[in-house]
Amino acid sequence: MTSEALDTDVVALSGDLDLAATESTISLIVDQTTEVQVIVDLSAVDFMDSSGLHALVSAKSALEAESRTMILTNPTPAISTVLRITGLDEVFRLPGSSPG
Repeated sequence: MTSEALDTDVVALSGDLDLAATESTISLIVDQTTEVQVIVDLSAVDFMDSSGLHALVSAKSALEAESRTMILTNPTPAISTVLRITGLDEVFRLPGSSPG
C-alpha cells in the first residue's frame, strides 16, 4: 500500500482474487488504509471469481459506511470483462462504463 496524494491510499492487488483471498482482500482495502479515498490497482490481478467480486463490493460498502470512497483502476482486459458482464463496471465507474 502506498499513499499517492493527500487523503488517498493506493492498494495494489495481485494474483488471484478468489475465495481464498476474500477476507485478506477486504481487510487490506478497509482495515489497512486510513485515508478518505482508496484507489485499488487491479493491474496485477490474474483471475477474479464471484468471491473476488463480493470482496470488492463488500470493501466498497464498508468504506462508504465510513464516509470513504473506493476507486478501481487498471483492470486487465479479463478483469474488465468480468466487471462489465456483472454490471459492476458501472458501480465502480470504470472508464467506458455509463454514468450511474
